[in-house]
Amino acid sequence: MNDKLPDPLTKLLYATAWKNGDLPKIKHIIKGVLKEKDESDEEQAIVFHQFGRYLTKTPGQPIIDQHVIRAFGIFKPQSKGGGKEWDVAAMRRLSIVNKRHNGIIAAYKEWLGSDGLSDEVRQCADYTYHVDKLLFALGKTVKYAKRKV
Repeated sequence: MNDKLPDPLTKLLYATAWKNGDLPKIKHIIKGVLKEKDESDEEQAIVFHQFGRYLTKTPGQPIIDQHVIRAFGIFKPQSKGGGKEWDVAAMRRLSIVNKRHNGIIAAYKEWLGSDGLSDEVRQCADYTYHVDKLLFALGKTVKYAKRKV
């Protein structure tokens, strides 16, 4: 494969993905960029698929991950059938985003484009990236951590 890669930067990125065990995940990013539905693997690749969608710079396609979804779920709990769909304790324990979280992902995308954010924020270039950075930091901070004894 090394002889088929066109330049040193591509080789470096390929080597890094290979070393981290992420080569199989790249296809999900590509499918996201190409806007292909990835139903068969979506359970394990929602974050990578959505990252590909983000790379297209299509409005309403933010970066998502466990930390962002955790922070948003705590910030914007939703009632469903009398109970909380996004329980704070459950959100604090969230470690993997999968298709069970499609509802909260959709709510997050909707919120990013809504009046929930001021016009001033929404008019900033690439504001969703900055919101992502903030939610990532908050979500990482509130993540439930097991105590070390």
